[in-house]
This record gives sequence, structure tokens and C-alpha cells, in this order.
Amino acid sequence: MIVRGWRVVGLQTEEGKALSVGPQDKLRSFLLGQVGAEKPQGQIVRIWGNEALNATHKRSELVPRSTNNGQLSLLYLGKITDLLYPPTNSVMVNYGGKSTLETLDHTASMAERLKSAQRSDAVLARPLQTTENIEVPETFEKKIGRNLAVADFANIPDGWGLIVIRIDGWSLKNGLSLGFGPFRGPKLRSKKGVIVNEIDFRRGPLSKGVGKDGSWLIRAVPPGEYRLSQMDVIPLNFCLGSPVFKLEKGQILYAGTFDLSATAMGPDLSMEPVQTLLVGSPFADRVQPASYVNGSTANCLGGVSIYAIEFPGAPFLEDYEWGSKAKKSLK
Repeated sequence: MIVRGWRVVGLQTEEGKALSVGPQDKLRSFLLGQVGAEKPQGQIVRIWGNEALNATHKRSELVPRSTNNGQLSLLYLGKITDLLYPPTNSVMVNYGGKSTLETLDHTASMAERLKSAQRSDAVLARPLQTTENIEVPETFEKKIGRNLAVADFANIPDGWGLIVIRIDGWSLKNGLSLGFGPFRGPKLRSKKGVIVNEIDFRRGPLSKGVGKDGSWLIRAVPPGEYRLSQMDVIPLNFCLGSPVFKLEKGQILYAGTFDLSATAMGPDLSMEPVQTLLVGSPFADRVQPASYVNGSTANCLGGVSIYAIEFPGAPFLEDYEWGSKAKKSLK
């Protein structure tokens, strides 16, 4: 809800307790006056602030914890309102391989919406991900998801490209890896039928990359669009919004340097470091910076902790309406 533009409003302790234990009609009346108010009663204590980008925030605590201080639940309003799900929101629903676009029913209660979704073989996602797969050549199977050396570049499958990333500041607290998954594009399928949904760029004692300090991670992938799908702190799933870039056939893209310990983890797309890494190879002149666009979304089903992240300065997908696009100003 924070990602969708909702604000967290704190009440005085005694006032909150009185509402929590009082008549439901009184609580409902209070909440009706609060939801959507320009200046709600109480103190605005939180809005979405792109916290996942900043290591000073505990990324493992971006999802609120329950308390024993009483619940002022919006379910007392009885219906899911347009304030929670804007009218433009819709979901792709897949029933037995046939997909249709369905608009959310804003007049239905939460229970009614969940019941209508519980059909056989139903999968809800926003937006729809293609079911097409790309078969990985048998000679390259063992290298899928593994770090490549510059010497491996000449042996990648025909038409594939390369993603180059540098990760610094890793730790058990800050995270060890960033995951990039296909967006509106095919997934990888090995000869053994294994589907690769995510390309993991991982640092750590047992996951050294290339370069003098082992901080460079290089993966071969087919052309397509790739979105930042998660960090492994929790893991934190960015299904509610994240940057995406497009990799063309045979392209070498530098996705940037990420400092997981920094107040702004990146990406730093300065080209000098990656060109130094590739100096002397025929690929140094071919590497280009990734062109990120904020606002890609994905299926959140199964995500333990879900959130959104944006890269400052990057443009947005036209239909994205969450994160900074929905953020309320603190006044």
C-alpha cells in the first residue's frame, strides 16, 4: 500500500486505543473521514521513499510488522476502494493457457475478490509474462547463471548478448546479490527442462567474480528485456516496480556498478572501469551502458517481501503509477 501511494498516519496512543476497543461503527466513521483526506488527523509518519536504494534503511524491515497495540483495519470499511486499487489497474488472468485482461472490481469485498480468483489453473500477474522459452544449447548448459571470464565471450550461443555488473559493499546485512529476470520476454529452458526465471549476480566468499578484486560479474543471456527482480537480503522482491533495460542481439551491456553499502547503491554507469576490465580484448569497444527505464512490474505471487525500487534520473514506463508516481508529499 505504501508503494501505491498510501501514507502511514500515527495517532496519539490513547486515541488509537479508544478507537481499537470501541464500537465498530465509530471506527468505520473515523476511517471514512481519514482515507483520502488531504490532511488526515494525526501525524504522517511514512510515505514511500525509495528506501531499498539506501543501505542506511534496514531492507529486511521494509515490510511492516504486526503489533499487539490494537488494529485499526481498513477492512472495517467493508469494500476495497479506488484509493487502494486505482481504476486503471487491471490484471492478466490465465485460465488453462488462455489469457484475458480483467479490470479489478472496486465494488467487491476482499473476500469476494479472492473467491473469484480461486479458479482452477488461475495465475494472476501484472503485466502478463510470455510463456515462450528459449532452449539453451547443450554445450553451454553448465555456464548458465555462472560467471564468465573474458575468454568465454567467443563461445556464447549465437545471437546471445552479455550483461556485465560490478557489485561492491556486499555483506550479510547489505545483501550479496542482485537478481535480474526476463520482462515481457522468453525464459531460458535447458535440455533437462529446467526453467531459468532469474539471472543471479552474486558476490560472497564462495562467489568470486572476475577482475583483480573479483567484483565483476558477467552473464550470457539471449536478447530481451531484463528487470531488476530482487535483492537477496530477505530476499526483497521488486514485483511492484523496478528498472528494466533492453539487450539487443549480440550486444554487450554494462548494467553498472552497485555499492550495496551506500546511501544510493547505484547504478554508476561510468564506462572507464568496465573498459579497463576489457582492455586488450576485442570486446572493449563493443560494451555500452544499459539504458534503464523505471516502472516494470511482475507477478507477486509467492513473494515473501515485496516492494518497489527506482533509479533516480531514469524515465518511466508510460502506465506506471506507483512509487514516486503515487507518492504523497509530507506536509
